[in-house]
Amino acid sequence: MKATLFAALALTLVTVFPAAAQQAADRKTGPEPKDVDGNEVQKPTPVKEQDSRVLHSLNAMPIEKLEELLLVYEKLDNTGMMDALVRTILRRDPKNAEALRVRDDIDPKEVTRDAGYLQALSKKVLAGQAVEDVDGIGLHAGSLLEGGHAEQGVALLEALRKNQFKDKAFPFLDDLAFGYAEMGRLDQSEAAYKAVIADPTFSSESRSEAERALAGLGTKKRIANIRRANGGDPEEIAKASARLYAEAPGDEDVTSFRIEALTQARHYDETISMLLGMRAKYHGQGTWPYLDDLAYAYYASKRYDRAVATFREIQQAPDLDASSKIEAENMILEIQVGRLIESGTSALDKGHYAEAKAILQQLERDYHTHDDVLGYKAMYLAKTGKSQEALELLYARKRKADKEHVLFTQQDVIADVYLERKEYGLARSATLAIVNDTRYDEQTRRDAHAKILDIRVAELLDQGDKALQDGNRSRALSILRESELIAPDRIEIRVFDAEVALAYNQNTYARDSLTQLKAQDTDGVFVGQISLASALAETGRWEEAYGAYSQVLHNPGYDLDDQWEARFDRRELLALFRPTLRSESHYDHSSEGSVFSNETKFSSRWYGDWRFTAFTRSDFTKLDRTNTFGNRSDTRYEGGITATRRFDNGYFAEATLGGSKDNVLYGARIGKTALQSLGWSLGFEGNGRATDSTTLQALNGRENRVEFKVAGPIAERVMLDLDSYYQWVNVGGSKIGHGYGVEASLDYVVQTETRSRPEILFGYHGEYRKFQAGGALPRAIRDQVRRAEVPETQVRRALGSSEEVRRAVAGDFGREVFDDLIDPETNRQGVEIKLRKHLSEKWTAFAQFGTYYAFDDKMAGWDASVGLEYWINDSTMLFGELRYDSDGRGASSGSGFWEANVGGSMSF
Repeated sequence: MKATLFAALALTLVTVFPAAAQQAADRKTGPEPKDVDGNEVQKPTPVKEQDSRVLHSLNAMPIEKLEELLLVYEKLDNTGMMDALVRTILRRDPKNAEALRVRDDIDPKEVTRDAGYLQALSKKVLAGQAVEDVDGIGLHAGSLLEGGHAEQGVALLEALRKNQFKDKAFPFLDDLAFGYAEMGRLDQSEAAYKAVIADPTFSSESRSEAERALAGLGTKKRIANIRRANGGDPEEIAKASARLYAEAPGDEDVTSFRIEALTQARHYDETISMLLGMRAKYHGQGTWPYLDDLAYAYYASKRYDRAVATFREIQQAPDLDASSKIEAENMILEIQVGRLIESGTSALDKGHYAEAKAILQQLERDYHTHDDVLGYKAMYLAKTGKSQEALELLYARKRKADKEHVLFTQQDVIADVYLERKEYGLARSATLAIVNDTRYDEQTRRDAHAKILDIRVAELLDQGDKALQDGNRSRALSILRESELIAPDRIEIRVFDAEVALAYNQNTYARDSLTQLKAQDTDGVFVGQISLASALAETGRWEEAYGAYSQVLHNPGYDLDDQWEARFDRRELLALFRPTLRSESHYDHSSEGSVFSNETKFSSRWYGDWRFTAFTRSDFTKLDRTNTFGNRSDTRYEGGITATRRFDNGYFAEATLGGSKDNVLYGARIGKTALQSLGWSLGFEGNGRATDSTTLQALNGRENRVEFKVAGPIAERVMLDLDSYYQWVNVGGSKIGHGYGVEASLDYVVQTETRSRPEILFGYHGEYRKFQAGGALPRAIRDQVRRAEVPETQVRRALGSSEEVRRAVAGDFGREVFDDLIDPETNRQGVEIKLRKHLSEKWTAFAQFGTYYAFDDKMAGWDASVGLEYWINDSTMLFGELRYDSDGRGASSGSGFWEANVGGSMSF
């Protein structure tokens, strides 16, 4: 599709030298060029520049336009062009009545030779053989030179000169001089033109033309030196052309070079300004000679209305030939089609598929024969998940074009479809086919060169995204460095830089960079939107992060993977800033007894930077009848309020005040909230519930506790979850001891979660707790033991066991009671595997299995848990979890322990 759209720009590079090209055409008195069937046009009249351009465009024109041109050239009695047009039409439509009629009026014996004659003759010359028909060689070489194949034409003339004119005058020396000039071999061209001037066997017209050409070679040499000195850099060439134009503004070659340089540097506004200035000063007769350059400049700068108006001027100019007017009409058609395709492509990029489909239907209805419509349809199919169908359409048309020996104009779309499929090698091969095919114009091949770079950048970024998705941030950093060497200023690379920074927990840098880049991007679909939302969330700007995720879900243009990630990440944010009610019920059971508890919290919205959370808790505890403290049950309630103050970048401080029937609750905490990065907190809780054992809870055990927590990534693919504490425990106001502990998981991310695979973590899990009991059993606890109900049958059974006797005789209870309340030492070390998967938009499942060795009990154990989340909608969730530990805890150590949790949350 781009090949056709940029064909006009390529023609600009031809038409940008109208005066110089016309001089070349006037100088040439050689043969006509060959037609597309390989037949040599023999009309012995000079080839006009416009005719040459028409010949090179025949394969791209529809039959209707070819028929119009045929009538034009029939009226002009240009039989050479008529023959080329007839052959082109009949090759596509063998029964075309108009072409058959005109063919019958042409005497092929006078006009053409058989197809392949000159090619065979030329092969002999290139092989070093002598030929009789030297005029035929001159004809073929002239055709090559005029057709833009200067290298081949010069090679043919040099071989002929070497074979048969080594020691005598060469009759085609002026053609050779022209070919040298076209190839940039200006010194050889200069020498050849001087030889033509000095050779009396050439006509006076040829020698005069050589003198004119020689006079212009000095300027051409300066232009060639400028190109060479600046290494093909369009910007530097444009600057140098400005200096040269200031020296010789009236020189046609200099003027043409200046326009060409500005066009190649894409300084279209400056090109237009220059051309308008020239037009204002033009006082010559007839149509201004640079009118088509102005039209193409308007076209290149996307000023389509002005371009159409200027092409209409060309159509209405009385002194321009019919082929120029037909070309202008074709360009108007190109603009009409191009504008629709541009709108459709923009709609596809933004995900406005209904709009894109409507444009496709209009194109197929009004311009179904236009090649670019096929290209646009292929991209529509590729963008809507039908890339294989798109490739089948494109390759079917390509096979047809190859069979008809017609240039396939949608080769770049094949590359685009492969790029959409992320098949980068095939995309490169499809693009190289353009680079290596000399039939494509210069601009199209230049764009193909640029596209190869685009493909490499896209490939690197795809690899980088996968590395980040898999948690390989060092690999992603390496890819970033390589990308920056290739295209450091591209917005995709700069977005990737911020994403790598985010992976390294440089959240503020990532947020600021992505915010700035989004402000510069006006296309509507920001490639870093997900990362921007994540960076906002990690720096505590949860409301903005929620809005950023919502854009991915509600605005078109984002793919399914982005929407999948945005949906689940956004859900985690609601409870952080909206009023939220959460209730959770907990049940555990062991040989000690069972506990059923419930906790309900309601968090307010943020009032500025303040938020308040009210909570209530209830505990129902029932001990087993064999427990040291007998068969008893208790119910307790407590509640309170937490005030939270937030700061920048997710930092917070909070204070809690509450109470129960017997105790005042108080506490404070500081920390940093994080979702996917490293978060931490340090806090103190006074008179909090002591949950070290079921027995301790039944006795309303209380503790003062200092706690430090940290969780998140600490290295590549390594996650840490650590909880450490120091505690002072009391029952009924009596201190029973103090202790400390740490529980930690160090997990390796085997694979991250995507739409098609679960998250898998495998790693180490360890737990160590140490408790130092007081010197003597406090009276409050001894009283609890003495009130225990011990059945008479238990006493009888206990006679054979000293331990059971102690249980039956309360007065003998001592340190072992401490051990029933809190295990004096816990030391478990093991490994575990964790899995998590979003099964659908509503269901999420997770599971964990671990095995360990309990050094304190000198036995191996295992634990496992499974859980489900169900999202009624994006703000309401229910969950449930079941866990089993084969070794238990506290006084139940060595026996099994069951734990279950159910609950839900709702944000408003």
